[in-house]
Amino acid sequence: MYVQMGVAEMVHTQDGSRVVREFLAYGTAKDWKQILKVLKPHIERMCFDEAQNVLFTALGITDDTKLPSKSLVSEIVD
Repeated sequence: MYVQMGVAEMVHTQDGSRVVREFLAYGTAKDWKQILKVLKPHIERMCFDEAQNVLFTALGITDDTKLPSKSLVSEIVD
């Protein structure tokens, strides 16, 4: 749980962004869902700094087409 709370802040630095991308790349589908759930309230802010690389990775790495569109794209469009 503490890792999940820190993920939202980690993505805004270059090193933190890299670490979260590694979490997404090597994690399971359950890990992706947990990370994206934590990041969902912060997506609008993430579009403007190092965190955008995490969004690109999340869109590219997930094999479920509904998960990214429901949690990421809908937040960006709104």
